[in-house]
Amino acid sequence: MSMIRPLRCLAALAVVAVVLIGTPPPVQAQNTPMVIAVVDLQVIGRDSKAAVSARAALDKQSKAFQAEISKQESSLQTEQQQLEQQRATMSAEDFRKKSEAFQQKVNAARQSAGQRRQQLQQMEVGAMNQVQNAINATVADVAKARNISLVLAKGAVLYNLPAFDITAEVLQKLDARLPSVKLTANK
Repeated sequence: MSMIRPLRCLAALAVVAVVLIGTPPPVQAQNTPMVIAVVDLQVIGRDSKAAVSARAALDKQSKAFQAEISKQESSLQTEQQQLEQQRATMSAEDFRKKSEAFQQKVNAARQSAGQRRQQLQQMEVGAMNQVQNAINATVADVAKARNISLVLAKGAVLYNLPAFDITAEVLQKLDARLPSVKLTANK
């Protein structure tokens, strides 16, 4: 469950927003020096405590869901084998009724598995939103504190001097702001 792809998309959206918003009015641009910084969202998405926490929690939840599904599958396989063994000793009508009841259980298990997958996806989206909101707020705080006019995602920059890179500072403040992520999903 890679968080890098959504972070890249957000970086691209930030660049598009800058282009669409345009430059500030000429009077303001003349009075305010342009200070630019770069932040590496891939590093933050990989190394931040929040992102690491989110990946670990999602992995744990995924394994728990998979264990539950495996248990249901095993139970259904056992029931199917028992039904096949009993086939010779029951009437065709009894076998049909039991087969229909079994198929209803299989369908219910499939529906349950689908709901679990959807729940896990909702948890992932919620976790990524928490991380992204914290990143945005942290970048804004760092920019304000350092009088930075424009922050670009490193992926959108061909070259920059290391002095323009605020990734380490953003990472440190993000870790303090959001050390872990709680998974939530609609039931």
